[in-house]
Parts: sequence; C-alpha cells; structure tokens
Amino acid sequence: SCGNIIKPSMNIIPIGVLWFLTALFISRILFFVMLKIFDKLKISLLTKFLIVFCIAYIGSYIGKFIFLPWSIDIALVAVFFMFFGYAVKEKYINIDCNLTVFLWLLIFWYFDIASGSLSLNDRTYNNLLLSLFGACTISFVILQLSKLIEKKCPNFIKKFLSYCGKYSLIILIFHIIF
Repeated sequence: SCGNIIKPSMNIIPIGVLWFLTALFISRILFFVMLKIFDKLKISLLTKFLIVFCIAYIGSYIGKFIFLPWSIDIALVAVFFMFFGYAVKEKYINIDCNLTVFLWLLIFWYFDIASGSLSLNDRTYNNLLLSLFGACTISFVILQLSKLIEKKCPNFIKKFLSYCGKYSLIILIFHIIF
C-alpha cells in the first residue's frame, strides 16, 4: 500500500554535492563486478545492454520511492553510462562522426531535452530509455567536440581546459559556496 512508502529524505543525512562521489564509488564497484560476470558468461553486447538497462530501470524505480544511502539507487542508473563509455572505448560502438551524423545526434538530443530529459541529482527520469540514450548522445557529441578542440585550438585554450579538468573534483566540491 502507498502508506508504507518511505519518504525520500527520511533518515538520510544530506551531503550536498558530494552525493556524486558516493554514487560514483558504488557505480564503479557495480560496473567492475558486472564486467567480470559478463566475461565469465560470454554473452552478446545486446544482452549486456539489456541487462544494464534493466539495472538502470530498477535504480530509477527505487529512486521514485526511497533515496537509498550512498545514492545506491542513482549508482544503479549510472552503471548504464559507465557501460556505454566502456563500449565506446572498447570500440564495440563506433560511430563515424561526420557532419550529418553529428547533426542527427544533436536533433536526437533535442528531443530528449524536449521530453524532460533526466536528472540524476533530482532522481528525475521522465522517459528512461530516451533519457539514457539522450545523455549518452550528448556525451558522444562532447567527445567529438573535445577531439576537434585537441586538433584545432591554440595551446593556451588546451592548457586552460586541461587545468579545469585536473581540478574538476575540487571545483565540484566547492562550487556550491560561490
């Protein structure tokens, strides 16, 4: 019954922006355990994506009713992004990104935003499938833009961006103060 649903903030101490670090820690552990299991089972890439999507769905569903300690519900969703990044890195997903593909990816991302997108921080997953792939799409677009910056931009811009990246954890922790 609905009367037994635990309120999201009950008994969990707010930790501000640091929720991200606990979610990242848990999702990395889950991700590496999952990879070990996938290697032993020797299952197809599509099956792996379906399993990872189901795990993300479970996390998003739990997050509607209860906020788990250490942001475990968010970590379950974040595992999807880790797996997507892994699949791109290992070249299981390889999209030749010419201008046409790039524009289609931006259009897909626009429809994701128009549908409400997702917010891990707020545990908002309006259309989970569209939101997950929309977030992966913009990550891929940013990766392509980063490659372009690496090739075309002057060194001082690269050094500045590298500096920001190097200190991004400190920026994350203290940005709320300013």
